[in-house]
Amino acid sequence: MKTMKALSAALSLTLCLTSLSGMTTVSAAEEADTPAAVSQAEKQTYSYDDILKIGYGVRKLRSIFDANGLYEENGCKLWIEATVRELLDQNKFPAVLLNADMHSVTEEEAAALRETNPMPTICPGEGGKLWTLDKPGYEIRMPWDRFNAKLKKVQGDDGKVYLECAPYPFEAKDINEYTELLTAMLNYLQLQPGFEGFAYEDALGKFYGSDAELGDYYKIPGLHGVDVISRMTTAELEKLFAANQMTEARGYQVWTDESVSALLESGKFPALVLYPDQIRVPQGTVDQMITEAEADPDVTVLADEYNVMWDFARIWDLLDMPDYGYYQCWKSYKAEPGTYAVSHEYYCETAIVPLGKYDYSTYVSMLKNALNYAQTTTLFAGFCYEDLDKPFYGQSKLLDDGYGLPGRNRFDVIRTMTTEEIEEAFRQDGKIAERGNKVYTAADVLEMLDRGEFPSVKLRPYCYDVNEYDKQCILEENPDAVFTEDQGMCWSHDRLYMFLDMPRDRYTLKVKTIVVEPPPEHPNAVKDYYGQWVMIPNGAANLEEYAKAVADALNIVQIYGQALEINTEKMDEDFFGSDTVPENQYQLPAAADSVQLLPVSKIKAGDVNGDGSADVADAVLIARFVAEDAAVTITEKGLAAADVDGSGKVTQDDITMLLKRIAKKI
Repeated sequence: MKTMKALSAALSLTLCLTSLSGMTTVSAAEEADTPAAVSQAEKQTYSYDDILKIGYGVRKLRSIFDANGLYEENGCKLWIEATVRELLDQNKFPAVLLNADMHSVTEEEAAALRETNPMPTICPGEGGKLWTLDKPGYEIRMPWDRFNAKLKKVQGDDGKVYLECAPYPFEAKDINEYTELLTAMLNYLQLQPGFEGFAYEDALGKFYGSDAELGDYYKIPGLHGVDVISRMTTAELEKLFAANQMTEARGYQVWTDESVSALLESGKFPALVLYPDQIRVPQGTVDQMITEAEADPDVTVLADEYNVMWDFARIWDLLDMPDYGYYQCWKSYKAEPGTYAVSHEYYCETAIVPLGKYDYSTYVSMLKNALNYAQTTTLFAGFCYEDLDKPFYGQSKLLDDGYGLPGRNRFDVIRTMTTEEIEEAFRQDGKIAERGNKVYTAADVLEMLDRGEFPSVKLRPYCYDVNEYDKQCILEENPDAVFTEDQGMCWSHDRLYMFLDMPRDRYTLKVKTIVVEPPPEHPNAVKDYYGQWVMIPNGAANLEEYAKAVADALNIVQIYGQALEINTEKMDEDFFGSDTVPENQYQLPAAADSVQLLPVSKIKAGDVNGDGSADVADAVLIARFVAEDAAVTITEKGLAAADVDGSGKVTQDDITMLLKRIAKKI
């Protein structure tokens, strides 16, 4: 990831003035009414770890603040995790104002600092000044192994100059740990020399005057570098690229909505060429990787015609892309001599595709942001361009869907494929074969329905279960998002729709939590939680069309690795968490006037004579009925069973379908 050069001081000063609305300053008139401040010499000494260990001990923190004269009237604030989290949820980041003079250094002093600390925190200021938190005599002892800090010079509405410091933890595992660490740091900094007050920054904005990556990225879990890039104008991006020598001569390009749209309309898709050093997997180590990744059994690698393997998870991690909103196709790219000025022959080619967006302009904008952002990472080597009408090599035919372009849905692709073509796609993917998955047909689904059962899918939870923070992020993207809460877990229907590029107008989703108790031989193991989903087609004209739509859904969740198991639910029992009515639990198509279908759980398709099996004798009865043989008498239940294809009528097609089913059993 490239680093930004500091922007001009004039621009810094102009823009940062607007960010100081939350800064606390004390006027001379108010000073007489405020508690007496404690001198620096009188202040007690606490390390960051001391404050961190106090944790939720608000009463103890309050006593420390009082003992050190840290009162709200003096611009101080005792932070707790809830107040920090509330700010972050509003995309605001709390920064600390310090006495600028106490932290300004000359070039000579900066050189001396570098001799003792190869990576001091130094920020350029106006008039040749430098600003640092490492100045001897004013050391605030920030734990640099866990925190980074952004610095800039600002001017308050009182006319006073301050040094603004935005500290952030860079290795927090999740938002809860991030909030805990940041809360302790904000309280700790108020105990340090030169503390003046607070300011509040846009967590997705640019921290002017900083040398931080992408201008200002606070590494908040759930926020990614592409989010920062998306907030920048074309002019700002051009300035960023120019400051980091990211020129067209070196293969870089600032993408706009217009340039992305023009390329797509020409039938081409822009793919990224990535350097292989950090993502290439040596041959023979794939099994070892999977064995070592027991906590994440879906370690994904790809072998292609050059016998080069790529660690998919590593690519995603190094690109720092969000785990929803995009999916990725990738393959090896063999560079022509002289194409890239490095010694590698094989590169990783990656197509980053926007996922789950429903209009063309949003798709183009998301793709533009991903392309611009990827160029700021150390993986980027260049661009190549794929034909939209051809498969991206290394992926099954199901990904040949126009790269997720609006109007070209993955479900529409699978609907055009024959059973044989889907089986071939399954064979191409070794992981599908390992899972023991099978291709489902409409006939398979009809047999389940005949038994009064409906297929359901057991899914891994990590893609779809959400915490409150994730929920708010999803609601910001889609105010109409649907969530189901069951046994203390919250499931996001939106995420399943997005991951599978599922047509919302054609399917309804229902979900419940499956709790798997630890086996007796492992009494200390914890419970596992999974999601049990049913995918219900909407608007099917007849039972055969309905069954085909269900089969399509079962096949596509297997292709995309979402299905752990295919199970069944009893249709005469309520699916917990569902709001459908029990009599029409799974929205089966209404029967035609000519043939009144009995409840599916009461009939067996093709069993016209009611002897419990569908065989040649039943086919003969249907044939005589279609030929209007007056000697044939069939009961109402028999007529319902004779409608094998679910069309609402008994025709020659029912005979043909029944004979095909019989032939498969022989």
